[in-house]
Amino acid sequence: MLSAHTTYSNWIIERSSNPEFRNNRVSFSDFILRYDHEIDEKNNIEVSGYYSRDDFRLKSDTLFSFSDFSYINTNGAIKWSHRFNDRLNGQITGTASHYGYDLQFDETSTNAFQQDFSITDASLEIKMDYYMNDRHEFSFGAISRNYRINPGTKGPLGDESLVTSLAIQKEQALETSFYFSHQFDPLPNFSLSGGFR
Repeated sequence: MLSAHTTYSNWIIERSSNPEFRNNRVSFSDFILRYDHEIDEKNNIEVSGYYSRDDFRLKSDTLFSFSDFSYINTNGAIKWSHRFNDRLNGQITGTASHYGYDLQFDETSTNAFQQDFSITDASLEIKMDYYMNDRHEFSFGAISRNYRINPGTKGPLGDESLVTSLAIQKEQALETSFYFSHQFDPLPNFSLSGGFR
């Protein structure tokens, strides 16, 4: 499956009767991709991806009237599912995502600057499901996720800019967990579940 969306807002803005409104720029676009494949009766793979970009220049805003602002979202995932037997199924899933924005101010060459921010994370998860019988179902697994954060950088834009460079220290974190759960169905319309993480 492939999907794409975009807007024709700039085409409409350029045809506005208000000359000040015609100086605005607004655009949105995104793309989605998904692919599922059954390798055989015991193995299945799923791949998905997403990308979006938005751009602005707004004359009614104090900062955005003289600057270009854009932000981007991207993420992707791949999942492999395997059926060991009639009672045990397993999955391995890997994901990655990134969000960032970029701001450029160029109204005056001496004060021109560019500024950005971003956050990225990647994860790997292993999940197992065990169906002991019609009344007992067990799930267990582990997930590990890494975060990388750029809180912000600012620097000169162009050779004539007098803006001083500034960068906030980057951060990162690793989060890992293990989990186990049990669902018990003592009656057709009643179930109990519990676990730990």
